Amino acid sequence: MAENYIYRAQVEELAELRAMYADTPQEVGELTSQVVDRLYQAIKKSVSQRDLRTLFESTEYLANTATFAKRVDAVTHPDVIAEGARTVRVEGVGNRRMIGPDQLRVLHDSRTVNLYPLSATDALRNLQIRAIGLSAVAPTIEALVAAGAEHIEGADPGILAPSNAPRNVGGAGLVRSTGKSKADALYRTLYSRNPYGVFVLREGKVVATEDERQCGGDITYEDMFADADLVIEVIDDPRRKAEIAEFAAEFFPQTLVMFVADLTKPIAGLSRPSQGNHFNQKISRELMQRMADPDIPINPLAKVVAMIGDHLPYEHGLDFLLFGFEKKYWSQLSSSARELSALATHLLIAHLAGMDVLGKNFTSDDVPRHLMGELNEEARLIYRRVMRKRFALK
Repeated sequence: MAENYIYRAQVEELAELRAMYADTPQEVGELTSQVVDRLYQAIKKSVSQRDLRTLFESTEYLANTATFAKRVDAVTHPDVIAEGARTVRVEGVGNRRMIGPDQLRVLHDSRTVNLYPLSATDALRNLQIRAIGLSAVAPTIEALVAAGAEHIEGADPGILAPSNAPRNVGGAGLVRSTGKSKADALYRTLYSRNPYGVFVLREGKVVATEDERQCGGDITYEDMFADADLVIEVIDDPRRKAEIAEFAAEFFPQTLVMFVADLTKPIAGLSRPSQGNHFNQKISRELMQRMADPDIPINPLAKVVAMIGDHLPYEHGLDFLLFGFEKKYWSQLSSSARELSALATHLLIAHLAGMDVLGKNFTSDDVPRHLMGELNEEARLIYRRVMRKRFALK
């Protein structure tokens, strides 16, 4: 068998992490005292210890650090690493020995430990995420898995179109994938990110009833929502979009729903159907029912405009006015798909961290950025003083 550079690199970095956190107290009180004392000496006692303690106790930063130090200690001993190691299939390489899931999580968390609350990352790992459509949302799903999501199910009957390659992620964006299944291509990308994740991606449609199923890959709305914590809906048909929203409001009113659109300035929003704020546009239940009714002749593009609201850029509006549904697809930027993935990931982490983000569509301009929480005014002033004292150019 070829040299296992994957396992070697993983073990080496785990050893580095173990050394890095070896002297880090695993209790937040002890860690706070240590940090305050060291920083107090480093800035030559120019800011009081009381103020330094106020600064660090105003955020979850050190609590996160202490918890992570405890996890590093628990899973990075050489004997524990060897015991947890497994043989997995690595895309394009074959079967290889690899560190276990606990060790892989610690490696991934090591890069975000003081930017994402570990409690939010843990919640994301346990979240049952379902995707209705796998095209525009593929980069978002990939970004969520990169952030820690481990349970993804979805369905899409489509194939990878040549013109859509710039918007796709992983192998799905390569020429060799053109004409292949969207579901299979995304599965390979997700598995390559985390072979321990549970990813079930079907080549089929999400349909209203069992009677509409035409192949084994088709799945009903009910089955898609049944055990979901979060449903991301990204299909093109506006009537179906309204129908799914109406279904969720009636049968799964407490299930979290994410609405995304990769516009020139992408938007993402979270809501619960019980709030009656469909697509975060205050569309009434009565109007949603009319939009979902196939026998009521409402212009499909009028439905799209209502769902997007004031966030619709004029370029897309002109696209609608000029071409309507005569175009197979509307103009979309490859960069928008990537911007949307970051936006949606930040938004979901913010929600899991306990921030009040439901009921509004966000852009990159207003999505919460400080996911460890905002400093209060007193802590903010102390922070500025400490930074000036510690990093002043001599």
